[in-house]
Amino acid sequence: MPSFLFIPSFLYFWMHFLKIRIMKISYILILSVIFLFSCSGNQEIQETGNSIPPEVLKQVLEIATDYAKSQLKDSVKTMTRDGITWISDKQMMYEIDPARIYTGLIDEDLNEDAIITLAIFQGQNMKIPKHLIIIKSGNSLKLAKAIESQMRILLINNKKIIAEISSMAKDSPQSDCNLCKDTVDFQFNGVELFEIKK
Repeated sequence: MPSFLFIPSFLYFWMHFLKIRIMKISYILILSVIFLFSCSGNQEIQETGNSIPPEVLKQVLEIATDYAKSQLKDSVKTMTRDGITWISDKQMMYEIDPARIYTGLIDEDLNEDAIITLAIFQGQNMKIPKHLIIIKSGNSLKLAKAIESQMRILLINNKKIIAEISSMAKDSPQSDCNLCKDTVDFQFNGVELFEIKK
């Protein structure tokens, strides 16, 4: 039998093979996109910690902006499309990210207070961040304390500020390892932030 009679079946095999491969690749791509979107959504929930009323959000961002401006000379304000504000001069930059705002009860009253963490850069180097404790007094929020610390705020719960701190020295090569971090409860007494011993 002439060999050209086998060409259609040969082509059919390769077409079928390629079709299956394309379907598998498409399936993997769709799953990857779904996975990426679901991860980004979870990250946003974890970082933001809670939903913040627009008026509270506005006041906290204004306080953070005023604070950053007060630390710099001839500062310039810029904003990115994702809502991050940068306050900078020739030496330093303060990053004000709404995702780093946490609200909850901090002092003795029943008014919701807030904390925002400001990332600070000197050139390309990241400095120790500042955590602004903002207390609600009457109808407005006021800056009560600015704390310089490497801690990462996790949430405010039952008048406790829960944060993650490294158990290693800042200049240690292991200072950022996950196993070298502790979760610590803090309280604010109106003047200082102190650790609650467990």
